[in-house]
Amino acid sequence: MTSEAEVYLWTKRLFRSRDWTILASDPPRGTDVPRLEVKEPGSTQSLTKNANAVINDLVYCRDGALALVECKDSAAKTGMDVEKLERLCGDPAWRASLADAMAGRSLFGRDDAPAPSAVRSGDALVPVLAYPGDPQSGLPAFVQLTFEDGDATVTVGRDVPERARERFHALSG
Repeated sequence: MTSEAEVYLWTKRLFRSRDWTILASDPPRGTDVPRLEVKEPGSTQSLTKNANAVINDLVYCRDGALALVECKDSAAKTGMDVEKLERLCGDPAWRASLADAMAGRSLFGRDDAPAPSAVRSGDALVPVLAYPGDPQSGLPAFVQLTFEDGDATVTVGRDVPERARERFHALSG
């Protein structure tokens, strides 16, 4: 069985090999890259670490596109991540919170980072699921990275914006 840590490493290797810039990470066993904690809009901040927050496994950028990546060890475990990514990309208050978190980490100044306005509008955001097995149907706004023994297949949903589609198709070649 493939572990989430393996999927995480394969995904990280894939993005790195295609010159994407890593902005944040939260791997299964700690990180050497800063985490990006997106606070729930309008909530009182909990004293519990990570409460009322979204933390993506990996966040990458290239040419103004922002990939919000969730890694799993099975396609069957992606349901909650689909909901989380749809909320983060689709809800204006969550997008504003994402932009605030990025600004707080000075990530907009990084090479290839999107403009704050493109994060707030959602134009730069692309939800990405990474897991072993075959692509799932019914995810037209998602990029799916599916792995078999470390080899990736990239499936770009039909509703992913055209300018971002090209960047993600380049991951497979």
